[in-house]
Amino acid sequence: MFWEYIEKGGVVWMTPILLAEVVALAFTLERTWFWFQRRLRASNRKRLVRAVLAAPLDRAKSLALLAGSRELTLAPHYVLLSNSSDVDLEIAERRGRDRAEEVLAECRRSSRVLSFIGNMSCTLGLLGTVVGVAMALEDIALRNPKGLLIALSVALYTTIAGIFLFFLCAISLSIFSRFADDMEERLAVELNRVKELLVLEAAKRPSAEPAAEG
Repeated sequence: MFWEYIEKGGVVWMTPILLAEVVALAFTLERTWFWFQRRLRASNRKRLVRAVLAAPLDRAKSLALLAGSRELTLAPHYVLLSNSSDVDLEIAERRGRDRAEEVLAECRRSSRVLSFIGNMSCTLGLLGTVVGVAMALEDIALRNPKGLLIALSVALYTTIAGIFLFFLCAISLSIFSRFADDMEERLAVELNRVKELLVLEAAKRPSAEPAAEG
């Protein structure tokens, strides 16, 4: 049944669209699994973030919790905290935000591919439509009703396949981009909070040292 639709649309014109659909579906499934993993670990992530961002900052405990976590989106927190004891806070913050950019790049890894396939789907569908209409006009001139039906089938089925591929890419891209944008906002807020805790910790340190000496 499926092959019948391919034949009606023309094997030559349907094959590129079908290959693009397979690629788009593969990327969509991979991104779906990626975000499904984030969803499965959401409650554990929330618990860890709450513990890390609690005041006053317990650096050793926070680093131990973050080091034991397998959650990708907590890596920037670990980088910021682990570097803050060795280098200046601004440098540690920059390294943490650089790691956050790498995490966000991973979150958006398939966006360009899906966008490209979605744009190409319209072109491929339009190409099949134009070819089908051109074939139909030729068959009308030759008074070939059977050829006319074949030509119209090419125009119709390639257009439908192109539209389906476009909607698959557009919907997937919209959902995944929203997830990535939400993650970007969350990371920005959380890293700012970690920085605030480090600033408070540094502010208390000078006053605590003289008290210990006295």
